[in-house]
Amino acid sequence: MATSSAPTKVAPFVAGIAPGAGMHAVPRDYAQRALAEGAGESGGLCGRRVLVAPRVGAFDRATLPAWAVAANPEARSGAIERELDALTPTGTNRDVLEQLLGDALVVRHLCEAILAAARQPGADGLDHAVIELLAHASAHAPVPLWPHDCAAGECHHPAGACPCVVACAACSLRAGSWAGDQEGTYRPECTITAPCQVLATMAAHLNPPVDQDHDGDQGELAATAGQVR
Repeated sequence: MATSSAPTKVAPFVAGIAPGAGMHAVPRDYAQRALAEGAGESGGLCGRRVLVAPRVGAFDRATLPAWAVAANPEARSGAIERELDALTPTGTNRDVLEQLLGDALVVRHLCEAILAAARQPGADGLDHAVIELLAHASAHAPVPLWPHDCAAGECHHPAGACPCVVACAACSLRAGSWAGDQEGTYRPECTITAPCQVLATMAAHLNPPVDQDHDGDQGELAATAGQVR
């Protein structure tokens, strides 16, 4: 029996739900075949049988955004709060981000503003439009970068005096497998300082609160966004 279904996006993977086992990636051609047959059940990339859920989203990578998992109505209590906690820097990272950015919690505050502006999660969890915003903001979280010797604890700088820049991992270019043991390092030709223009633009629309210890405003965020180091 044919059933109507939401169209799948042109992306390699579509979300699938396994009752009691969270979200899984389903190859797009598998998902389309399952929906065309009417049952909506398919094999996930991991081999588990899942129900295709095109409303939840389609993704460019097999690893589903953590926010899609946290926003799933079957997720355990506190999943969203755990994602917010994951965006909360601690220790030296927090100190450095506070010093260089003013608000070390800029991305957490932005995600809290996104959640506050969204409808309350219903039976189907958060809307995919909200999940997209949360995942996009999280991907652009500022990352402190130190010279190799400093990161390895082999430098001669006084404590707390190591040079550091703050980059956007999503906007910056990192070396690929061709770089050998340097794979993943930030390319100096394209290391974009944080907060990037993505965060500045979202902040201008959502007006998240800044850290209480910081006297600046979102104008500072826009003024420093997108610089190239």
